Amino acid sequence: MATEEHLTTVSPPVLSRTTTSSDEALVSVIIPCYNHARFLGEAIVSVIRQSYPHIEIIVVDDGSTDDTEQVITSYPNIQHIRQENLGVSRARNMGLSMSRGAYVLFLDADDRLLPDAVATGVHALASRKEYAFAFGLFVSIGKLQDIKKLPPDHSSTYKELLKRNFIGNPGVVLYNRWVFSHVEGFDETNGPAADYDLYLRVARQFPIFCHQSHVVEYRKHDRNMSNNPTIMLEATLTALKNQKQHVEAYQDLKAAYDSGRQFWKSYYGEALVVNVYDNLACGNVMRAACDCYALVRLFPERFPIFAARKIKKLYSALREALF
Repeated sequence: MATEEHLTTVSPPVLSRTTTSSDEALVSVIIPCYNHARFLGEAIVSVIRQSYPHIEIIVVDDGSTDDTEQVITSYPNIQHIRQENLGVSRARNMGLSMSRGAYVLFLDADDRLLPDAVATGVHALASRKEYAFAFGLFVSIGKLQDIKKLPPDHSSTYKELLKRNFIGNPGVVLYNRWVFSHVEGFDETNGPAADYDLYLRVARQFPIFCHQSHVVEYRKHDRNMSNNPTIMLEATLTALKNQKQHVEAYQDLKAAYDSGRQFWKSYYGEALVVNVYDNLACGNVMRAACDCYALVRLFPERFPIFAARKIKKLYSALREALF
């Protein structure tokens, strides 16, 4: 039986002397921002206050129409790049192309790094030079507060990533720069799940490591992209589909892939069902119709159950009204 060990891996390059010392290595923190001026200052300050001293900050303004530029220019020694509104993936890739660090971290403009985030990641990778990236955990702040946990014996492998995105927030990941010589950056056609897509492409070829420390404060608010189950379901399934050709010959990986598809369909699909009910209850028929279409297209096995339940509810309501 074929297993994941049969996958072809690429050996990382030998790092130069200037990139091997945690005392000397520069870390590039790239912050893409689109109309998040109200949060951006906190994100920047969280990087400035890092216990690790060797950091460059690059903010990529993705065509914001709010006060983003004014916020950026109020902080000295920050690289500022402005582009047309081309999406978060293009902004991240632009920042990567302009960066110089031996390590790279992508922080969303509405999130914050905890004080030892960079130092923890650098320390984790300093003794694991063959690892593509190290990642930690996050604490949710804002509307919904929660602490992300992983079991101490959690297996951070490609197979487990196929089942679900246990990394969750892009800011928890510190990349060894050399990995981008082997793996292209973020998929610019799939912004909502481009981080998951990148994790999968990297983990398929290189080992990754979880240091189990909390490193990011992930802000929950109304404008989180993850609040839109239609967009997220389609994007996440697309990220997984990109791996299909790499897993079909391996029974265990194919099983993990199938498990992942079912997980995401349930995770976002059930939220989509709730949206349909809520929109119908509020009289938003067009939105409900769009959600139904998305449900049929992306989660067809769930739609008959939903339709049957809805018809039963309508029948009961009519009986009560008529009799």
